[in-house]
Amino acid sequence: MDGGDDGNLVIKKRFVSEAELDERRKRRQEEWEKVRKPIDPQECPEEAYDPRIITIITITTIITTTIIVIFFISAITSLEPASPDEAEIEMSHQHDQLDGAEWR
Repeated sequence: MDGGDDGNLVIKKRFVSEAELDERRKRRQEEWEKVRKPIDPQECPEEAYDPRIITIITITTIITTTIIVIFFISAITSLEPASPDEAEIEMSHQHDQLDGAEWR
């Protein structure tokens, strides 16, 4: 994939196509045929699967998402109205108008 193939499936900044996976399986089977003993199975053993990389990616995603959420919450809670004095004055006028309307 990166010029040389050491037999390990390493995905670097791109997806591996099904054709590439089939080619790897074919090469592994050919190598297996060269070293296989009569008592060994016909099919080559499956590649070892290491779930640690998925766990690392999952944890990293959770941490990143948490940091983003905390950032946005802190940004939202620190926002103030554009002109709080004008908003208070307007609310006061509306309240006065309602009071006057109720007494009439």
